[in-house]
Amino acid sequence: MTPAQNEIEEFQSLERTADTLLSEIAAAQEVASRDSIHTLERIAARAAKIAYGSGSPQIVSEQMRHLIAWTDHLDDAPWVARFQQALRTRPLISP
Repeated sequence: MTPAQNEIEEFQSLERTADTLLSEIAAAQEVASRDSIHTLERIAARAAKIAYGSGSPQIVSEQMRHLIAWTDHLDDAPWVARFQQALRTRPLISP
C-alpha cells in the first residue's frame, strides 16, 4: 500500500514545516518552548502515520526519522532536556 497523492503532499508539507521550525529553534537564543516541542511532536506523529501506516518508510528523510525518534519519549523529563539541547544544532542528530 502506498500513500495517496494527498498524503504525499501533506507529508512534504510536514517536512517543510518541521525543517523551518527546526531552523528557527536552532537559531534562537533560548531553548525550545513547550509549544514548539508539542508542534514538532504533532508533526512527527502525523508524518509517521502517513509513512509507516501506508507501509512506505522510504519516504521518511533522515531528519524526520530523528524527529520521530526524539518525539517518541517526551514523557521523560531527562529525555526532553536532551532533546532541547539537540534542537540547538542543525542538522537534528539522532537520539
